[in-house]
Amino acid sequence: MPWFVALFGRDSLIASLQTALVHPGFARAVLDVLGSVQATERDDYRDAEPGKIMHELRLGELAKLKLIPHTPYYGTADATPL
Repeated sequence: MPWFVALFGRDSLIASLQTALVHPGFARAVLDVLGSVQATERDDYRDAEPGKIMHELRLGELAKLKLIPHTPYYGTADATPL
């Protein structure tokens, strides 16, 4: 499976903004999902800070074994302002 088959915060937000006039339900769903995984505490391994929107979410074998920080990973500078 390709590495980039995952939920990306910034990309989901941009796609929902681009389609908001045609299908506003998509934007609402994206905000619901990203809000449900929004950081609530500081975690340096995942670059999380309270209120930060995630950059990437992985659900595969490496994530389950905690070998990668993408469970979710919050290392983005532009998803939260979007």
